[in-house]
Amino acid sequence: MASRVRVPGARSGRVSEQARAGYDVRAGAAAYAPIVGAIGGFVVPAVVLVFDIASRHHVAHGGRTEALLGAATAFLVLGLISCLLGAFALAAIGAERSTTPSLIAAVLHAGAGTAVGVVAILAAFEALAALFFGDAELPFAAITVGAAVAGVVLVALVLGDAWSTPVPGEDYWLTTRRQCNHWAIIFSVAGCVPVLGSAVAHFSRVGLHAEGAVLSVLVVSGICIAMAAGLGSMFRTVRGDDGHERPLERREVIVTVAVLAAYLSALILTMPV
Repeated sequence: MASRVRVPGARSGRVSEQARAGYDVRAGAAAYAPIVGAIGGFVVPAVVLVFDIASRHHVAHGGRTEALLGAATAFLVLGLISCLLGAFALAAIGAERSTTPSLIAAVLHAGAGTAVGVVAILAAFEALAALFFGDAELPFAAITVGAAVAGVVLVALVLGDAWSTPVPGEDYWLTTRRQCNHWAIIFSVAGCVPVLGSAVAHFSRVGLHAEGAVLSVLVVSGICIAMAAGLGSMFRTVRGDDGHERPLERREVIVTVAVLAAYLSALILTMPV
């Protein structure tokens, strides 16, 4: 059973000298929230544009054009949902009055959901590039892969700031800066491996077509992951009246990074070639 700790100063708003010396996740989350929300808002006119393209070109049923426009629309909607949930989660973190260990976990989950949304939006533009620009879709695919790698790394690097929210007890796995940086690098590299592997497969023309059942499963899975990440982040900020809360656990990081890397790898493998 997960251990729960009493966070000094959680109710009074006081934080330790160690917390004041480190990165304030509340300020960072509050700054990121409007950016992520703006990205999600940008998707709405993009979806309208795709529907306009489809109506103007009288898309034939069952053709490649229909499949690519369908994939682009689905990815854009996925990006919209993921980014909005990520923005809500980050705003909730920014509204916290004190920096506590649970906020590191909350940022981890919020970042994972946001990464899914951003990569999905770029994958949608890659589908449109494959439709209208032919061979020019290669740069768009490379941009999408780069965003996926950056997303995994940025999510894992949240561990690097866990030392600034100390957890009482000598057996906690993220106590010193060295421990935090060590695990941040390990999870960053481990998460990048499957993403880069799927990128090699994609550029080698190996993968699945994002249409029909494959597209449906991919989008529904992405929405489920985004909802779990966003809502999980918000619930991670909940604590009892006595200030007790659950700090970030190693298995929690393993599951989050593994699911994020696996989904982004699947997204890359289904991009149009």
